[in-house]
Amino acid sequence: MNADDASTGSAEAEPPRRRGRLIALVALVAVVVAAVAVGAVARSGDGGDAPTAQPPVAVPDPSGVVVDVPAGTSIQAAVDANPAGTTFRLGPGLFQGQGVTPKAGDVFEGSGAATVLDGSTTLTGWAPDGRTWSVSGLPAGAAPQGQCRDDAPRCDKQEELFRDGVRLRAVGRLRDVDADSWWFDDKTGTAHVGADPAGSTMLLSVVPSAFDGDAPGVTVRDLSVTHYATRAQRGAINALGRQWTIERVVAADNHAVGVYFTGDGTVVRDVVSRGNGQLGLSGSGATGAVVERVELADNNQARFDDEWEAGGAKFTRTTGVRFTDSYVHGNDGAGIWFDESAQDTVIDGNRSVGNTGAGIFYEISRRGTITNNVVRGNGFGEQERGWLWGGGIQVAASWEVTVVGNEVAGNFNAVTVIQQDRGSGPFGKRSVEDVLVTGNSISLDGGLAGAVTDVRGSDLFERRISFEGNLYSVDPAAKAFAWDGDEVTIARWNELGFS
Repeated sequence: MNADDASTGSAEAEPPRRRGRLIALVALVAVVVAAVAVGAVARSGDGGDAPTAQPPVAVPDPSGVVVDVPAGTSIQAAVDANPAGTTFRLGPGLFQGQGVTPKAGDVFEGSGAATVLDGSTTLTGWAPDGRTWSVSGLPAGAAPQGQCRDDAPRCDKQEELFRDGVRLRAVGRLRDVDADSWWFDDKTGTAHVGADPAGSTMLLSVVPSAFDGDAPGVTVRDLSVTHYATRAQRGAINALGRQWTIERVVAADNHAVGVYFTGDGTVVRDVVSRGNGQLGLSGSGATGAVVERVELADNNQARFDDEWEAGGAKFTRTTGVRFTDSYVHGNDGAGIWFDESAQDTVIDGNRSVGNTGAGIFYEISRRGTITNNVVRGNGFGEQERGWLWGGGIQVAASWEVTVVGNEVAGNFNAVTVIQQDRGSGPFGKRSVEDVLVTGNSISLDGGLAGAVTDVRGSDLFERRISFEGNLYSVDPAAKAFAWDGDEVTIARWNELGFS
């Protein structure tokens, strides 16, 4: 729920999400519709104008130069020696400890899974050290970045240690080290492990990113990026220039984010981002980006605070992003999350399954279209927070949002609309308004659907929020709908004008 830090132009501070007290639900007489036009809703009264998209930039024509870069040789040296717009064919094998700053129009083309950029160094020279084994002489760690859960005291440090490809759990004190964990002494540059490393390959993440830069028109395809010491809110690939294309890339086991972008017109397609420490995919400030056919799985391994920022995908201050036809599953945190003044968003045709936070979360943003998604088994990490958090589809302090044609089943809560005092942003006051939930298949298996507010004296019920024409699977006796401080049955829900 935070904006990116000051290095990308952070937004104003905002109050934290919190467990609210259920006070009011919209009581709006709904009209059942026979057909729904799927598309973005355009309504007035949002309190501000959209940011102006930046003009296109000129990407140099391909130079015609094609350079073969064998595994183990320097990619950056090849970039420095050739003109912008060169195609670099990265051979099969390992490129360890490398980071690349591209030139405009450069193309980096691997050989598929056989081409691996690895941001680690191999640690040798381990010696017994009391009850642990240690190796010293390592570089001091970077300044901490991010917010951690209480049980993850080093999530904000970029170093990760892997034993035979398995991430070891970082602990905050030497005395807490056991066979499955490690501790890094920042003062002395010493790593400690609790089991003899003899016979194992020990890899320490040290390089911040594989590809990073603001040159326009860069393409990265058909390769893997792994074990990078990415700082919080940044990726192993950082597409900071406009019109980057990232396709058929695997981003796995990096410290923070797999792929991050800020450039207008970025395309991320057919990417697998899994097992990263914070997020699979993230973006901020971009206009017209396209994310399609990606798989984001098992992210937030470093256990960042997911209310701060962690899970499958998180975007802030974007305009016109299309997130489609993707599979987001098993992430620790929200599955697909747009926050902090995103607008004109389309979230269509995705599967969001088994994430501990909301399956799809649209927060303090406007003009969102959430259509034709399958959303199952999400939100059960929100049980302690209660209220209507942990929705399969969750709309919070956002307006002009359409939720249509989705299959929502087996989540902690179902489709939820939440109002809190979230202050104002670039589009004016952050208020739930003009939200249409229609034509969805909603299974209520113990959770709730509805809309709530913890703002006393709220006029939420006057803001054109409508549940209509949905197909519910629910026990008729169950109080499965939230309304005006109460939980009510479907019969009462219908009497109130909702369907």
